[in-house]
Amino acid sequence: MPPSPSTLFTIIAERLFHASPNGVLVYQLAMEGGPEPDDAVKLVMVNATAERSFGPSPDAVYQLPASVLQHVFRTGEAYRKEMDYRPPGQARQIYYDVSAVKMDDFVAVFYVDSTASRQAQRAEQEQAERTQFILDNALTAIVTFDAVRNESGQIVDFTYTTVNHMAEQLSGRQGSELLGQRLLTVFPGTRASGLFDKWVQLIETGEPVHFLEHYQDDNRDAWFETRAVRLGDGLIESYSDVTELKRVQAEQQQQADLIQKIVDNGKVGMTLFGIIRNDDGAIVDFEYVFTNSLNATNIGRPRSEMIGNRLIRLFPFIAGTPYYASLVEAASSDDTKDLLVPYTKDGVTTWYDISFARVGNRVLVTDIDVTELKQAELEQQRQAVFLTQLVDTSMSGIAVYKALRDEQNQIIDFQSVLFNPAAATTMGEFGDELYALTLRQRFTDDTYPGLFEQLVQVVQEGTSFRTEFYYISVDKWLDLLITRLDDGFLLLFNDVSDQHQHRRQLEQANLELQRSNDNLQQFAYVASHDLQEPLRKIRSFGDMLMGQYGPALGTDGTAMIERMQVAAGRMSTLIIDLLAYSRISTHRDPFRLFSLRNLLNDICEDLSLTINESSAEIHIDELPDVLGDAVQIRQLFQNLLSNALKFRQPDQPPVVRITSRYVAASSLPADTMPLPGDSPRFLEITIADNGIGFDDKYRDRIFQVFQRLYPQSKYSGTGVGLAICRKVVENHGGTIHVASRVGEGATFRVYLPG
Repeated sequence: MPPSPSTLFTIIAERLFHASPNGVLVYQLAMEGGPEPDDAVKLVMVNATAERSFGPSPDAVYQLPASVLQHVFRTGEAYRKEMDYRPPGQARQIYYDVSAVKMDDFVAVFYVDSTASRQAQRAEQEQAERTQFILDNALTAIVTFDAVRNESGQIVDFTYTTVNHMAEQLSGRQGSELLGQRLLTVFPGTRASGLFDKWVQLIETGEPVHFLEHYQDDNRDAWFETRAVRLGDGLIESYSDVTELKRVQAEQQQQADLIQKIVDNGKVGMTLFGIIRNDDGAIVDFEYVFTNSLNATNIGRPRSEMIGNRLIRLFPFIAGTPYYASLVEAASSDDTKDLLVPYTKDGVTTWYDISFARVGNRVLVTDIDVTELKQAELEQQRQAVFLTQLVDTSMSGIAVYKALRDEQNQIIDFQSVLFNPAAATTMGEFGDELYALTLRQRFTDDTYPGLFEQLVQVVQEGTSFRTEFYYISVDKWLDLLITRLDDGFLLLFNDVSDQHQHRRQLEQANLELQRSNDNLQQFAYVASHDLQEPLRKIRSFGDMLMGQYGPALGTDGTAMIERMQVAAGRMSTLIIDLLAYSRISTHRDPFRLFSLRNLLNDICEDLSLTINESSAEIHIDELPDVLGDAVQIRQLFQNLLSNALKFRQPDQPPVVRITSRYVAASSLPADTMPLPGDSPRFLEITIADNGIGFDDKYRDRIFQVFQRLYPQSKYSGTGVGLAICRKVVENHGGTIHVASRVGEGATFRVYLPG
């Protein structure tokens, strides 16, 4: 028959008791109050697990003290303790989690094997310690964050969860100041720098990031190289301070940019070629490794097209040129190769001085544009040929001497260096004989005293001098020009013997002419004085005859005396005018600046009687001050104004206009006489009248002495006034011009240097 439920329950409980993976020991305690002896605690049950673990006497191996069991039995409080056990003959230590609980009249002790759990905890702790050690000794800063989200699930901040020592150093804060703190609270600048947004994007996308961060906030200016990956709902960040590296890189970049700028903007073209060899080691081509902007510009190809390309592939024609041969020679030698080559492009030839030098397994080529230097050299050669031809074909004698010095560096003589053919002809010596004698041997101190000292002064002081020199040996007068040339002198000379003779003859003629002029002036003065005296007597006696004997002489006699008196008056006026003309040529006052307007006003005052009698109008514009002889200028304008009043129309009053302006020398009338000076401009003073005028064909004749266009009976005068005018302007370096027509007045233009 089947067992009863109670029996069945007992069977099941027993099987579960022995099948438990934990060791179980059950103790019975017989206590009737008060402490009981130890034997009052009795082991009544042991399950199979305990027997397997502790052997047949588990109580002897692992028995809790009776006092513990009694305490659990009396109080009903559970007891728990970790205990270790090493089975006999085994090195492995076993850990148990031991607990005791009261069950009715029994106390059950459970032994749970915690060895694996303990080992796992220890391994985990060791792993954590190793991880922390690694973190704290890492050369990069490492931190972890957990995301902080709002009610909508949006990330609003991050909380520090891990901070290593390097992170403490770079942040300037202890881990205790960071752990549990929020990122934006500690470093608010991370939002402005964009770092916060990068962390949000990292968590949302899960994509690791690696970037260079320039942090400029919170009183910091630093560069960090940062890496980060998502870690759960947070991230782990590792970063290092690369500020110093960034500074060094910036300095290196600046230096590289500077070098590149120097290379690209210098006047030296630079190219670095790699050497291309075949299997036998023979050079077959060169490869562009580097070239600067100047070289690329000179060649006419962009650098991008050249770098990495082969020379012959780009320029097939170059293989047989001296340029390529120099490249090959430099690639095979430690010696530098130099080459001067012309390069013609669009009809323009440029010269380059090229240098080839091996640098490791490459060849550095530098080239300098020496076109100006080459052109200067060619020009110098042309100049040298030209100067040689000029010296050899010159009609002037050319000689060069260099100084000869003693041990004290004092000049003791001069040695001839050069004589051109004209010099040889003048001196009557040719070939080696020209160079055989020193200067002091050729021109001895006795014959030419002081010459050597003059030449020494020229060399020492750099002075020059010119003189006429009589060369006794060839009986010639030479016009010498001597000037310093390096440590010697250059001698230029011409044979002026004929000119010297002619000049002496001219000087003699001038001396005789001066004497003649002086005699003539004396004669003019004496003649005018001596002629005036008889004329005064004639006029005086004429007046006496008319006064005392006029009635007795009758009409015819009186008329004869009047005609005699008029003739004597004309004669006196003529003598006065001739004397004035003569004095203008020989007597001059020093030039001074004076007012031309005031001078003309004075002249009008002197002519006021004539002006009033003829009802004349004189219009004078603003006139500048002039530099000259005021007395002569007064004679000039007084004669011109007097003529304008004298030669007037019979039926209308005279009108005279005086104006002025400055004109260029090139604007003077073409028929004016040649001017002695070189003034670039002149003051033009115009005197225009409305008088009777004259035929324009007589305009040159009227300035000659004694030339008259109208009879004496109609217009008085001697014909000397306009000659005086012309002489005055000549004395002042100017000229005078007249234009006129009969019945239309005359216009005189006076030109004075301005």
